[in-house]
Amino acid sequence: MIKNKLEKTKKLSNNRDKIVKITLITRGPFWIFYTSTLFQFPGLLQKIPIS
Repeated sequence: MIKNKLEKTKKLSNNRDKIVKITLITRGPFWIFYTSTLFQFPGLLQKIPIS
């Protein structure tokens, strides 16, 4: 019973780690681009809506 519960929580945390990794991978390049653009052209980004 306790072992099953441990396995479940382990699976949940693994899933959460995967989700975090996926969001970091998909968001990462965008944010790098976004912040570098922000420093180079501050006026440009006011035209781009942030979703």
